[in-house]
Amino acid sequence: MTTATISSKGQITIPIHIRREMKMNPGSKVEFLPTERGYEMVACKPTAASDLVGMLSGGKTTLSIEEINEATRKAGAKSGMMGLGD
Repeated sequence: MTTATISSKGQITIPIHIRREMKMNPGSKVEFLPTERGYEMVACKPTAASDLVGMLSGGKTTLSIEEINEATRKAGAKSGMMGLGD
């Protein structure tokens, strides 16, 4: 069993071996789900593009506004959502 201590600010540090196993990085989010015995901590998968910022290292890709708009239109078409100007 692994134990973490709560700081005076109510924070805990998740041990490195758990963060690695759960593929958690700085900015990762967790949920606390109620159970019959208390709570269960679950690592959340990123759901928004903003959640992915900083997770990849390496070169930067620069896109024009037209390329961004086209990618947005394609993603909206795949999901069945209407985009701006539709």
